[in-house]
Amino acid sequence: GEIMKNFDRGIKDKITKILIQIGIPANLQGFDYFRECIFFVIKDPRSLKSVTKILYPQVGELFNVNGSAVERCMRHASDVAYDKTKFKKINDLYGITTNEITFYKPTNSEIIALVAEFLRMEMA
Repeated sequence: GEIMKNFDRGIKDKITKILIQIGIPANLQGFDYFRECIFFVIKDPRSLKSVTKILYPQVGELFNVNGSAVERCMRHASDVAYDKTKFKKINDLYGITTNEITFYKPTNSEIIALVAEFLRMEMA
């Protein structure tokens, strides 16, 4: 129980740090949704196979909102981050080489997958 709880808290702290690093604004609701989605995916990578049917509604339940609200808020948070940072940090983190003109804009589920994978590799 207690060990697992501390482990989970440790993972959530790492997720929080990365989300801040890549420029997702911590004051937006989408930030919390991203954190929970990534947490779920680290625990169960299969949940990435059906984000809209399973993952988003599952996270929505924690916050008493529906899956599409989760998706919308995350999209908004990611748009704000992209406008501010062009996701240079994501592009760096994952060695995506881009020229200034074509910074790649990942989808919600790509952001979730990238961060989850990054942390899983770090913990391995």
